[in-house]
Amino acid sequence: MAKYEERFKLEVAQLGAQGAISVVQVAARYGLDYSMVRRWVDVYRHHGAARLTKRYRRYEVSFKREVLERIRVEGLSIRQATALYGIPHAGLIGTWQRQYDQGGLEALVPARERSPRMSKKNPRPHRPSPTTRRRARNCSTSWRTCVPRLPT
Repeated sequence: MAKYEERFKLEVAQLGAQGAISVVQVAARYGLDYSMVRRWVDVYRHHGAARLTKRYRRYEVSFKREVLERIRVEGLSIRQATALYGIPHAGLIGTWQRQYDQGGLEALVPARERSPRMSKKNPRPHRPSPTTRRRARNCSTSWRTCVPRLPT
């Protein structure tokens, strides 16, 4: 996935928002996918230049519920919802919808808050050393308890 500088995104979004030329023409001028340019323009129109910057954030369950509820009630598309709420990736909303459909509101809670992490288990069971295995061959029982064999 290509990463673009914030100044470049802003320039493209401003040109598309002016309306002098279509989003398709702006995309062609810069050699970009028109849907990405359309998303940048929508975000710029709703939130201004600040939302075109890189942002990493965690979303609260109440926010996720609000977004999903508004999509359902108002019949918004995922693209419209990402622009309205300033969500950087439409895939997030799709993930939230799947989680909600499968497990309800509880499924929207991040996994690290739902339950403690599992403890790490030893990847391999303990194997006896070669010396212990050699001794076991000379014993009548397993390698753990060696009872010498009787002569035959």
